[in-house]
Amino acid sequence: MTQRSGLSLGPRFDGWLDEPLRLRLLMSYFYYRTFDMDELLARHFVEPYPEIFADSGAFSADSQGKHITIREYADWVHRWKHLFSGYANLDVIGDQDATMENQHRLEDLGLTPLPTITLGYEGSDYDLLDEIADSYGYLALGGLVPHMRYTKKIMRHLIRCFKVVQGRAKIHGFGVTSWIAIKALPWYSVDSTTWVNGFKFGKVSVFDPRNGKWYVMHFKDRAIWRRYASLIRWYGYDPADFAGVKVPDRRLLGGLAVLSYMVAERWLAYWRQGTPPTKIHTVVGWDSENEGKRKSSNASLQNVGNSLKLFLADMGQDQGSVASEMSRLTGQVEVCGDIPFRGTANI
Repeated sequence: MTQRSGLSLGPRFDGWLDEPLRLRLLMSYFYYRTFDMDELLARHFVEPYPEIFADSGAFSADSQGKHITIREYADWVHRWKHLFSGYANLDVIGDQDATMENQHRLEDLGLTPLPTITLGYEGSDYDLLDEIADSYGYLALGGLVPHMRYTKKIMRHLIRCFKVVQGRAKIHGFGVTSWIAIKALPWYSVDSTTWVNGFKFGKVSVFDPRNGKWYVMHFKDRAIWRRYASLIRWYGYDPADFAGVKVPDRRLLGGLAVLSYMVAERWLAYWRQGTPPTKIHTVVGWDSENEGKRKSSNASLQNVGNSLKLFLADMGQDQGSVASEMSRLTGQVEVCGDIPFRGTANI
């Protein structure tokens, strides 16, 4: 039985938190095109940096009436690809033929992006997916976000996609936020913005490794924070800093949410046993320097860094409110892409 984490999960999970958790981020050209990425990462982290998957941000650009050119995106990837574990094609929303044309143009410019197949779950061209799986070792499925709430329908589509690929290629799922979909299928990687809901909607999703489930907790619901108080303390936080607080510290929210995703990724790797682990990337938006006068988004790289600094600053403390005791220490704490975590209390 593994006891060092404050949990007894059975022999399958022996040593599951012995190694640091890995912070993985998805960053898009659209939001970070004006940044010196080396300087930005050095400002918020120390090496080894978080693992970064790069995306064009075509959906965000399209929703704001902006246009991304092939040359601009290619130049950005060429300049910063030493920081990326992978990068996706520049997809054209609603036009798979144009998306594949962009794939070939980027390849002609010396890049090796993941081909993005934007298929809806009805009328999907699975023959195209089959063809791409023959030619590429790593591909991405897009167009899923609007359908993720319809679990049964989207699962039929996703299961068919995996059957078509038959293990010939690794698969990334853009915007795959459903834990049912993540847990049921052998994704190589996925990304999600769900962690930022705490800032936007007054709630935070917390993963419980005892049963492999997620709990959505709203700040105003004091009862749910009391019910899962031991789980929150296991993560190293004080429930009193969340329950009933009118304006909770966003760094606490971000730290709890991002840490939950890292713990869920590690839990899933041990729960599956023998199946390659799924990498879960946290999507980050713009920081304050971007777009001139625009303020940082709640999902900014700065907020991720500060959230984890606050968490690390509190490690080793016996008791007390993280918010009241540790805020002053964050400037003295360095954060890298490997986050040590063993659970700080018994559940």
